[in-house]
Amino acid sequence: MMKKMKYKMMAFMSKHMLSCEEAAFLISRSYEDKLSFKQRFNLKVHLLSCYLCRRYEKQLAELNIAVMEYKHDCDHVGCQHTMPHEAKVKVTQIVNKELKADS
Repeated sequence: MMKKMKYKMMAFMSKHMLSCEEAAFLISRSYEDKLSFKQRFNLKVHLLSCYLCRRYEKQLAELNIAVMEYKHDCDHVGCQHTMPHEAKVKVTQIVNKELKADS
């Protein structure tokens, strides 16, 4: 009986368990949008068993705090950071090249 329950639990987990790629996507997305209950649940289950994704979530949280602090400091001082035109052109070329490669 116990073996049968263990098999059912393993089957359930393998069917519903997120991959690390899916978990990373949801972690990142959670900073932009509210995740659905199912997404939050599946992410929490994945994070319980995946040290690397928990570390990624912590790193992203720390990065987000640093960016918010920087933005807050710049708003007070009135920073006007702009990208040089040559850099904008180069970034645009790289992005377009990557988009064409994915097509």
